[in-house]
Amino acid sequence: MQNLLPHRIATWLLFTLLAGWWCHYLVQHPALNWDAIAYMGAALERSVDDPVEVHRMTFDALKESATERRYKELTEGYYRKRALTDAAFFNGELGKYRIKPMYVRTIAWLHARGVPLVFATVLPSALGSIFLSAIFLAWVSRFRNPWLALAVTLLLMISNPMWYLGRFSTPDMMSAPWLMLVFCLLYFRQNWWWVLATAAIATSIRSDNGLLLGLLILYYVWSYARQKEWAFAKTWGAVGGAAVLGIVFTAGLAAFFMDDPVGLIKQYGKVYTPKGYPYHLSYSFTQFAHRSSGTLVTGVALASYMFLRKQGQQTLLLLGILVGIRIILLPLWEERFFIGYEWACLAIIASSLGPQKNRQVV
Repeated sequence: MQNLLPHRIATWLLFTLLAGWWCHYLVQHPALNWDAIAYMGAALERSVDDPVEVHRMTFDALKESATERRYKELTEGYYRKRALTDAAFFNGELGKYRIKPMYVRTIAWLHARGVPLVFATVLPSALGSIFLSAIFLAWVSRFRNPWLALAVTLLLMISNPMWYLGRFSTPDMMSAPWLMLVFCLLYFRQNWWWVLATAAIATSIRSDNGLLLGLLILYYVWSYARQKEWAFAKTWGAVGGAAVLGIVFTAGLAAFFMDDPVGLIKQYGKVYTPKGYPYHLSYSFTQFAHRSSGTLVTGVALASYMFLRKQGQQTLLLLGILVGIRIILLPLWEERFFIGYEWACLAIIASSLGPQKNRQVV
C-alpha cells in the first residue's frame, strides 16, 4: 500500500487543480432561471427590511449579470412580468424559497463578503459538484487503481448533467454530496453520530431529505441491531436521531405552507387527486427513464447487481427503494433531485464489483 501513496498524492493534487479550474468555469457561466431571482430576493431579505428595496436590488443584480436576451426571457410572460413590476407580489412568492434556510443563508453570507449576488446563488452548486466528485474519488480509489478512479471521476465531473446542474441556482446540488456521503458512511459502517450529523445537514438544505434518510437510517438500525453489531445505547440513539429527522421534515413542510396555505394546498393538492396523481406519477417515471444519465445508471445497476458483494447489494437495493419512495410520495419529478443517489449508485458498483483488496475505512 505504501507504493501507492505517491500515486494517491499525485492524483489528489491533479484533481484539486482541475476541480478548482472547473469550479471557476461553472460560476462564471451561470445557467440563470427564475429560481435564481427568487433565491436572490430571499437572501437579500436577511439584511434589507424594505420589500420594495429588496425587489429593486434583486432585479438590478439580475440585469447587471444576465445578457439582455436572458434578462428579457426571465421577465416575459404574465407571471414573470408581474414579479418584475409588482414588489408586493414578488415578496409574496418568496415564501416558497425561504424554506431552504441553509441555501439562502449561504447566498446571503457570500454576498455579504463581496460575491456578486447572481454568482452567490451558483457558487454552492459549483462547490457541491466538486465535493460530490471528491467523495466519489475518495470512495472508489480505496478499491481501484487511483489513476483509473481519477479518470472516471473527471469524466463524470464534466458530464452533461454535472455541467448543467453545477451552473444552476438550486439547493439540490448543495445537498447532493451530503446525500452521497450518508451512503458512503453507511457502506463503510462508520460511527452513527457521523451518519446522523451528515443526514441532518442534508435535511437542513432540503427538508424532504429527512424522510428518506430517516427511513434509510431506521433500516440500518434494525438490521445491525439484529446482528448485535452495535451497543444498545447507540442503537436507540440512532432511532432517536431518525425521529428528529422526521420532525425536521414535518417542520419544513409546515414552513412551506405557512405563508399561503390555501393557495399552496390548491396548487399542490391537484397532484394527489384521482386524476392528477396517476398522471404525475407516470410522468415522473417516464421522465426518469428518458433521461440519459438516469437510464444509464439504472441499466448498469441492474446488469451488475448479481455480481456485487453482499454489502454492495444491500446498499444498492436500499438506494433504489429510496428513489422509488421519493417518486411515489412526491411525484413532481426534477432530475436534480437524484444526482446524489446516482453518484452513490456508481460508487457502490465500482467498489463492490470484481476483485477487491482489503477494505479500508475512509
